[in-house]
Amino acid sequence: MIVSVSGVPYYAADGSFLGYRGACRDITAEVNAEEEARRQHARLVDVVDSFSAGFALFDADDRLVLVNDHFRRALTGVAPLLVPGTRFEDLLRALVDRGDVIPPDGSTEAWLEDAMMRHRLPGCSRTYKTASHRWVEVNEYRTRDGGTAVVRTDVTDRKVAEARTREATERARLAFELSPDAIGISRLKDGVYVEVNAGFAALTGYNREEAIGSSAADLGLWYRPEQRRRLALRLGRTGEVANADALIRRKDGAVRSTLVSAKIMQLGGEAHVLAVSRDLTGVRQAEDTVRKLSRVVEQSPTMVIITDRDGRIEYVNPRFCEVTGYTERSVLGENPCLLKSGEHPDAYYQELWRTIEEGREWRGEFRNRCQDGRLIWVLAVISPIKDDSDRITHFVGIQEDITQRREAEQWLRQAEKMQALGCLAGGIAHDLNNMLVPMMLLTQSTLKDLPTESRGHQDLEKVVDTMTRAKDTVSRVLDFARLEQPRREVLEIGELIGRSMPLLRTLVPRHIAMDVDLDPHAGAVSVDATLIHNALMNLVTNAVDAMGDTGGKVGLEARPTDLSPTDAAAFGNLAAGRYVRVRVTDSGPGIDQQTLSRIFDPFFTTKEPGRGTGLGLSIVQRTMMAHDGAARIDSAPGVGTKVELLFPADGSTSTP
Repeated sequence: MIVSVSGVPYYAADGSFLGYRGACRDITAEVNAEEEARRQHARLVDVVDSFSAGFALFDADDRLVLVNDHFRRALTGVAPLLVPGTRFEDLLRALVDRGDVIPPDGSTEAWLEDAMMRHRLPGCSRTYKTASHRWVEVNEYRTRDGGTAVVRTDVTDRKVAEARTREATERARLAFELSPDAIGISRLKDGVYVEVNAGFAALTGYNREEAIGSSAADLGLWYRPEQRRRLALRLGRTGEVANADALIRRKDGAVRSTLVSAKIMQLGGEAHVLAVSRDLTGVRQAEDTVRKLSRVVEQSPTMVIITDRDGRIEYVNPRFCEVTGYTERSVLGENPCLLKSGEHPDAYYQELWRTIEEGREWRGEFRNRCQDGRLIWVLAVISPIKDDSDRITHFVGIQEDITQRREAEQWLRQAEKMQALGCLAGGIAHDLNNMLVPMMLLTQSTLKDLPTESRGHQDLEKVVDTMTRAKDTVSRVLDFARLEQPRREVLEIGELIGRSMPLLRTLVPRHIAMDVDLDPHAGAVSVDATLIHNALMNLVTNAVDAMGDTGGKVGLEARPTDLSPTDAAAFGNLAAGRYVRVRVTDSGPGIDQQTLSRIFDPFFTTKEPGRGTGLGLSIVQRTMMAHDGAARIDSAPGVGTKVELLFPADGSTSTP
């Protein structure tokens, strides 16, 4: 028991102290109640201190009762005022004066007045930014006894998150609205659009008001419904579709090629489909154009070469590989100079490069060397390729193989020259022959009248010998001039050559081998046997002379062959069809290109004076022309010589 004792002194009438008079009261219940109240207060303080937010309690007179640790730490600048009894208004003013609270409009008194007015309401909430750039939210709650509980929360992170969310939302909105792609959001269950952007209207022709509330099927957007079904199946299986091709029909009926991506998403607890469509009509048309151009280049009958700015090859088409013999891999990264034949001076190429580097087109002809050493003529057009800023980035060369054309032109010039020379030589030879005949007759008659041992007889014999050689030369010139009308008969080529073989073998000395290979099925030809015999004699004689005393081998063969229109065009005067080819070869030193260019010219010879007239090969060529055939010589220094005679097989030549 706890007792409360109280007493007062007790005095007599005369003032003398008599003792004490007092009372005793049991206060056990009161003491226990006070102790419990202290314990309750301590628990309250502990609870309040455990708050993650700042907490302050004011009584009905707006005087501070208690604050928690969070409140104190947040307002260290006004710590002296955070004691019981401080008025709410004084605390608020101190915060403003110290700059801990920054009035948004800069008016302190107006802000204080507004804050106090809201403070007197049953409950209020306000958010402000502190001098340390932290965002604070203050909520006030009225207590039962008329006091005020103040909760102060740092909401900076929330504000930052909200700002980021707003920014992200704004970015998404702008991306949605400003995207050139068509974007539509539709309900998954029925496909009805709930939102579309301006790009959707641009692609489909339907504005926002027309689209929202309708489905793609309602608007008739799918040009091929099966594409929609395939996309829906994929979307149902995986929840998304990426880069699916689709043809879209616009409101005006035009069809556009698009690339569609779609994904299922949740909006307001309901499944929707976000679909993005990109108009690739222009791209597809450009790709189609590029594909066509690529096919044109790939299948072009002309050679195409593309190099970079420094002349390194980046592309060649199949025709280039077909003509030159180089593979694409072997030339990529190389310079076109690998085709140089050495027949053009450096100044020729320098002018070419100067022209194209100035941005102009160059046209001209080249003699190029193929991978196997063959020489071809090409007609070339080389142009610069420029980018959008007019800067040269590449060069493209278009080359046409004109070897056959050049050979045909050369054959035509040769034929015209031979015809003119034939007429001229025939006239001169006829006149010479008319003068030689009486001279020989008179000289031979005079010889009969002179003694055989006389000096005059011997001199006249030399004159007769000289006139005989002159008559032989005149006879060859006349033969050269009279080849237009051969007397033909149809003979197997093997039989024809067989008749000539005994005499041909006598032309080949023992130190030179002769290899004869006659195909028994070579075929029949319509020829003047005498003229062909003379032609073979000329060719074998030339082959033997080419090898001289060093020895070697003469080859003679006959085989059938078919000439395509392209092959025939290389000879200038031939038509496509079946031919018989007679080939005479030797293993001699060969002939250089300069000599080959004149090899069929009349009176041109490389033999020593007195050993040839220069008419042998001319007569061979004239003979073949008279037989509707052709003669061709292929040779190079160090590889010997090959002469081909092409005779139309009897009755088998097609019309050119």
